[in-house]
Amino acid sequence: MRVQEEREILAALIKEIEKAADDEIKKILGEAEKQKVEILKEAEERALKERKKKEMEIRRKARIEILKELSFKRISYRKKILLEKYKLITSLVDEARKIVIDEVRKGSHLYYLGLEKLLEEAVINLNKNNVIIICNKRDRENIEGMLQKVYESIKEKYNREFNAEIRSTLPDDEYGVIVLSSDKREYYINTISSRFDYYIKEYLPELLYKK
Repeated sequence: MRVQEEREILAALIKEIEKAADDEIKKILGEAEKQKVEILKEAEERALKERKKKEMEIRRKARIEILKELSFKRISYRKKILLEKYKLITSLVDEARKIVIDEVRKGSHLYYLGLEKLLEEAVINLNKNNVIIICNKRDRENIEGMLQKVYESIKEKYNREFNAEIRSTLPDDEYGVIVLSSDKREYYINTISSRFDYYIKEYLPELLYKK
């Protein structure tokens, strides 16, 4: 084979090798480009997810802080409302107490009707045959006058009889009665002040929290 032919064959082989190499390089570069695009896309997606995750966390924390603030303000406002209602209710009770005490001091007919009911209620609730009735000095005479009526009322309603001793040892500024068992082990307090205290204790929570 002549030298010229060898050179031509060698040149053709080199050209084929170069072409194959170029094709392989293009293929590698193409795949690399595709991988680069995919890597960038994945990176963007991860970045987006992380950003959304952080945004959600920030929103969650912000919501918690807002809810805490709202809760605090709601509690503070409710306390303020309860305090104002308490002041109003106790003011009305004190006013009612003054009105009742004024009527009592005047010796009004309504008070003596009420005193009779207080006495009867105390004797009934104590449920003893022998009792001691404690009242103030001013009411003693009225208690003595209404005792027979109370005795007859209880006998008729409950078929009960009782014996009573009256003692005027209640302070002058205390109105109503305290009824003791004869052995002084049991008692029933039915004074005006105790009635007010009872109603406040019984109904104040309901009035305060009523919407």
